[in-house]
Amino acid sequence: MRRKTGGKFGSIRKSASQKYGKGKKKDTARGFSKPSSGSKRSSRSDRSERPDRSTRPGRSTGRSKRPDRSGRSKRSGRSTKSKYSVRPRDKPLVVSKRPEGHVFKKPEMRTSKKSEKPARQKPESHKAKKTESYKVDKAESYALQKTESYEPKKRESYEPKGPENRVDELRKKLIGKARSQVRAKYEGREAHAIRAAALIGELDSCFNLLAEHCIEWYSMHFPELERIARDNEKMLKLIYFVGNREKFTNENVTEQFPEKAEKIVNAAAKSMGSDIQEPALKEIQLLALNSLQLKEERAFLITFIESEMLEVAKNFSAVAGPLLAAKLLGEAGSMKRLAVLPSSTIQLFGAEKALFRHLKNRQVKPPKHGFIFMHPLVQKTPRKNKGKMARALAGKLAIAAREDFFGEKDISEGLLKGLEQRFEELK
Repeated sequence: MRRKTGGKFGSIRKSASQKYGKGKKKDTARGFSKPSSGSKRSSRSDRSERPDRSTRPGRSTGRSKRPDRSGRSKRSGRSTKSKYSVRPRDKPLVVSKRPEGHVFKKPEMRTSKKSEKPARQKPESHKAKKTESYKVDKAESYALQKTESYEPKKRESYEPKGPENRVDELRKKLIGKARSQVRAKYEGREAHAIRAAALIGELDSCFNLLAEHCIEWYSMHFPELERIARDNEKMLKLIYFVGNREKFTNENVTEQFPEKAEKIVNAAAKSMGSDIQEPALKEIQLLALNSLQLKEERAFLITFIESEMLEVAKNFSAVAGPLLAAKLLGEAGSMKRLAVLPSSTIQLFGAEKALFRHLKNRQVKPPKHGFIFMHPLVQKTPRKNKGKMARALAGKLAIAAREDFFGEKDISEGLLKGLEQRFEELK
């Protein structure tokens, strides 16, 4: 049976069954037939009848091309010979045998014409001379060390030149500038007024603490005095100058507390307190004296602040008052910064906690005044208008601070008149 296949020349090819017999299939990858799944395994005699691979028609077997004996490729015709050419299989491998007594001699190395010339001697380098001199110096120094007259050389002091010197100079200049700035900060007269104003608050707290302990201790002897007097300073004066309740007469009490002298004398006669011994009374009187001295020191500081503020900030202290002006100046830090600050900042000096509480939670109302609340005009204003009065006072204080720092005029009277008019409107 023949099958006609289409192509350029209409070539006719035999089927695989006619070529190799029935029950066999062609293995295109290997180039020979193999038995089908239904047929038995082929015997040795069948294998011998297979066609030779070299003469078998059809496609290439898939193996690599081998060059023929002539050294040329079958397809291209190019030469495939190389220095690593393959020995033909027909010729046997011939191994040459060495004759008996043969000794292998090492071949002599060829020498070039340049190498036959004598090598050029190189001059001694600078490093070689240096190392030799170093060895000699070292040996000499070692020999000198053994002698008694050897004295080690002292190293000369090295002064850095260039960038290290510049760093030292720059460091000295910066230290000098810092010193001048610190000196300028504490040379101003407002610094003393600021420190004095800060000390007043501490003196007040100390006086209150000592007075409380002193009065409580004395109440064991005369408990009715605290309920009648209601004034710590006057009570301390009675304790120090009079002492024992048996000495409370009209003459002694009138000198210290004339307003309520009769009540105090009658209460001392009918007192239910215990008797007190002389050593305990002296300790109580000494404690009262120390408390009164703190009160006196506070009064001296206030007079000092008034004199200083009149020279440093005349208009500002006239509008705000010397003590309040010193507190506001202490919050600002210096007169220069106080003159630059806006009136809203001056208004809220001393109310920073309330301000940040409002900024953190907008439902909390913002503060309307800080230290300015101590001003007499703000305190006299009704509660609903205190914020408006504080804002007007802060504006006048900002104007006064600018005039004190940048100018020399006295404008305190005009500022006070404007404040009084605003107070009458809000009253």
